[in-house]
Amino acid sequence: IWIVCGSVQHARTPRAQWADRLHAARQAGLNTVETSVVWSAVEPRAGHFQFEDEHDIRSFIALAGEMGLHVILRVGPFTGRDLDLGGLPVWLLGQEDLKLRASSPPFLEATSRYFAALADQIRDLQITAAGTGGALLAVQVEHEWTCGSDEAGSYLGDLSRYLREAGIAVPVVNANNLWQGAEGQIDGWVGEDGMFPLIRQLGFVRPGQPRFVSEFGGGRLPRIGEDAPAAPDAYDLQRRLGEALASGGQMNIAPFAAPSRFGFAGGAATDGPNRFLASAGLTPAPLDETGSPTASYGPIRRLSSFATRFSRVLAAADPEYRPVVQDPSSEHVGPIVTHMNGSQGSVAFLFSPTTGKPLSGHRVDLLRPNGTSLSVHLGKQRVSWCLFDVHLGGHAVLDYCGLNVLDAAGELLVCFGPAGTVGSLAINGTPIEVEVPKGRKPAVERLEGVTVVVVSEDVVDQTYFSGNAVFVGVSGVTREGDPVPAGKTYSVVTPEGKVKSASAPKSGSDAKVTLGAWMLADNEAHIAGESPRYASIDGPAGLAALGTPYGYGWD
Repeated sequence: IWIVCGSVQHARTPRAQWADRLHAARQAGLNTVETSVVWSAVEPRAGHFQFEDEHDIRSFIALAGEMGLHVILRVGPFTGRDLDLGGLPVWLLGQEDLKLRASSPPFLEATSRYFAALADQIRDLQITAAGTGGALLAVQVEHEWTCGSDEAGSYLGDLSRYLREAGIAVPVVNANNLWQGAEGQIDGWVGEDGMFPLIRQLGFVRPGQPRFVSEFGGGRLPRIGEDAPAAPDAYDLQRRLGEALASGGQMNIAPFAAPSRFGFAGGAATDGPNRFLASAGLTPAPLDETGSPTASYGPIRRLSSFATRFSRVLAAADPEYRPVVQDPSSEHVGPIVTHMNGSQGSVAFLFSPTTGKPLSGHRVDLLRPNGTSLSVHLGKQRVSWCLFDVHLGGHAVLDYCGLNVLDAAGELLVCFGPAGTVGSLAINGTPIEVEVPKGRKPAVERLEGVTVVVVSEDVVDQTYFSGNAVFVGVSGVTREGDPVPAGKTYSVVTPEGKVKSASAPKSGSDAKVTLGAWMLADNEAHIAGESPRYASIDGPAGLAALGTPYGYGWD
């Protein structure tokens, strides 16, 4: 399985929105989602576990599986710097002689109890489970452990042992940037810049292991009272993701759907006093907190859809094939070409400069192994990709394609490029040239039993597969597979190459919403101190000791 993953945090997304977020992830070309179990939420009091509502991890994994997605589960104990205490329960602080995130007996005892309770929820949902298996593909233990001490190594090994003893059999990954690992763990990487050389080095240092980017993107943390962090350019984000792919990296885009920090869940920034994290999700993210696509959704979807559909090409690439190339993450003037080659075909990535205007209108002539030339026209994207010698299905082999391939299914192949340019491709030795249309209507050619659908990069984000058809001019498809028109009309391309024009259905009148009478809850019992919710205490104490893990208190 070649992982093309995005972070969708179940515990920080309203449960009613889970299906919509997962559907958006599937439409974006992802084949896996990553989510975190927040220990402080599932065990708010020592020994009392709650896996209900937004914390029903079992239901989330099952739902993801029903929608055709795998799941990577981050189990902690520490799950992220944007949560109060990193997701660790605050009652740990009251334990005598306890040291957090260390081989401290009280901490390990509490962690072991938490892992055992969690395993009871998910054990039979693992992909390794008897029968057909489940959606759970891997677990990530701890997060961003950047300490190289021997004691740290022992601690991480203890965590792996507890997971195995609890019945977790799927691979265990980390996100420690090689600072510290443990036997049996897959070493992951966290970052967003300079991905091409970093992932190459990861493959060289850890041969035989997947080159897994545990967290690509990282996100910016909005703080209370400060301006929201600026989101990076969408094409720049796509380009850096392309660097990871071009070096053989499997990735988790985090965040994919911006999570919320409900109530007091947010922590405090470490780079100054009184810098508290806002409830808003991390930026940037292809989906915002409401689930609406942002500027990066389309560019990310183009590359992710390609990577998932042609994952066999990426997975079969020779890990030892590392030709000397110019670093695409460095500053340069012209385009840089990198090449991945393997038993299932090959792919060439073309990178425009990291700074300045993209090389829109620039042409690159690639020289194929047989000495023939393939012209590739660059557009607004800062990364382009070309496929060679790839089996499409049946008897069809894509010899080469000078356009970006978005997706393929059955007899349909969808490509895109800059409007007005001419793209070349060949199937089973038969070449054709297709002019990329300037309008919304796709160019369609039937070649060697394959229907080739070509759209411009201005229209590709409104191009979706559903069932046995390609819809052009839609903003997506529903979970039932119906197109969501982006305008008054849209095009439908069938596997036989027929193009039909369809009209958007007329919208009905919006239902009126009315408010009923306001009601005021009785608060006399609280004012008088007679509420059954009240509890007597012997004297002042910390909130954690009083069974209140968050909020305010006074005496």
